[in-house]
Amino acid sequence: MTQPTTATTTIQAAARQLTSMRREQGVKKADRAYCATPCAQWLDSLNEGRDQTSLETRQRLTAGMSISLAIRDALILSTVDAGCHFGAMLASAADGHAPSTARRMYRTLRTAFDDPLWAPDQRRVDTALDILDAMRRDLASEENEYAAQPLAVSAYLRWWTEKPGALEKAMRALAVQPDTTLAAIVLTALSHDIKPAYLANRNNQ
Repeated sequence: MTQPTTATTTIQAAARQLTSMRREQGVKKADRAYCATPCAQWLDSLNEGRDQTSLETRQRLTAGMSISLAIRDALILSTVDAGCHFGAMLASAADGHAPSTARRMYRTLRTAFDDPLWAPDQRRVDTALDILDAMRRDLASEENEYAAQPLAVSAYLRWWTEKPGALEKAMRALAVQPDTTLAAIVLTALSHDIKPAYLANRNNQ
């Protein structure tokens, strides 16, 4: 049996920590405490237009996404919504099913998909992709189940902005974790040539 790399071992330890915190404190409180610093560093990076995350932050986000898809969705929300503030991102990560949080997520993604006049903040997206790529590189030569969600988010953002690599990232996510729904959604969109309205509008001009 192949032994896990040091990076994987660290991520596994972070995942165990979050699981233990959830058991002791309850899911919402634990997720909020666990995500506070990583979300702050992620959001600061997006706002500054360059990766300012530490290795620990990236590993904690990677571990967190393996346990809670709300953490994954908070990364997407903060990238798509250039006006997303820390409180909104943390609320999304810690309590994604709260009505106000769910409404914000729905409105943000729906607008980004349906509004032909909407356009992404490309520097923000590029910064997010840089961090996600670093999360994958942090796993060294071992592409395992912990790579699935970073790869899936990268695939989604690449599809959404028509950047190269969406298909490759989605396929790699599914290879290490076949039930990665977000990656499957990206594959479906690509295979049916489904695009956000702003891209269809731009390409038709």
